[in-house]
Order: sequence, then structure tokens, then C-alpha cells
Amino acid sequence: QEFKKLEEIIVTGRSFFLAGHLNPDGDTIGSMLAISSVLKRLGKKIYLFSNDPVPENLSFLPHAKTIRIGRLPPKKRFDAAILLECSTPKRGGDLSAVLKHAGKVVNIDHHKTSEMYGDVNIVESHSSSTAEIVYRLLYSMNVHVTKTEAACLYVGIVTDTGRFHFPATSPRTLEVASRLLETGFKFSR
Repeated sequence: QEFKKLEEIIVTGRSFFLAGHLNPDGDTIGSMLAISSVLKRLGKKIYLFSNDPVPENLSFLPHAKTIRIGRLPPKKRFDAAILLECSTPKRGGDLSAVLKHAGKVVNIDHHKTSEMYGDVNIVESHSSSTAEIVYRLLYSMNVHVTKTEAACLYVGIVTDTGRFHFPATSPRTLEVASRLLETGFKFSR
């Protein structure tokens, strides 16, 4: 049901604010860039925000430089604000001005501690990563995942599973990773 609600927001919305948690990691950045890419392909306006810089080891990701570091938008009104891997809104920094004026707030997370603060809460603690959840969302929407988007999601999964060593790695995680590899991106990078 939450996937369907988010799909409706994506279809009807025109402007989106996306943010991840403080001191972003591969899952936050990869998930944010993948969703942003899909939204852009759908003709949406996007504002990518991170309170802290993208780590140097993730700067190779496509469009990582489009993330605005520490600069909240002058226009605070968006059809939706999507927070990725933020168990609380404050985990993304001081976003209160944006969240207060957003048409809808969406929380996508895989942590058990996640507060259900969004109008839509896609919180799956059994998932290995937020990137795995994002892939399943795109799959349920019948969205073709490009090589660029696959690379971003793969980085999210690989970093949050410790290269498939952590206990949260499941057969479903490996199936999603396999589907991403099928797009043909250079995964060894």
C-alpha cells in the first residue's frame, strides 16, 4: 500500500526535494541519485540536498556533483520531500522549513529505529539497505532501471551489506544485485 501511495505521489507530483542522512554513505547517496535520475526521466524537477559533503570514494557516482551541499533551497515548497535512510527527520539536518511546506513527506528507510514521521513510510527493517527498497519500488512501478541507476543502487547495497558479508544480506538482496548487474554497468569500479 505504501508503494502505491508513493507511486501516486511520483506520478502526480512535479517538484521533489530529496535528502539523505548526515555524513552520507553509499546507501544514502546511491539511493538518492537513483531516485533522482528516474524522476528526471519522468520530467520532474529535483532538488538534491546533503547537509555534509559526498565522501570522496563516492564522487565517481554519476551526477554526484548535482547534490547541493549544506544549501537548502530558497524555494521551500515542493510537491514532495523524500528522505532516504533518515530514521528521524533530524537525521538529515535541519530540514524543518522544507518539510513544513512539502505537499507530502516520504520516509524510505531500512532501520528498525525509524520513526513513522512521513505521510508515506516505506520502512522495511528486513531489507539490507535503502537501495534494495528503492529497487523494489522501481520494479513495482515497471520502471526500466538504466545502467547509471543500477550502478548507484548497487553501490548502496554493496556498502550497506559490507560487500554481502553482513547478516542483513538475504537471497532477495542477492537477487536484486543480480538484476542490477544484468544492466551491464561496470560493477568492479
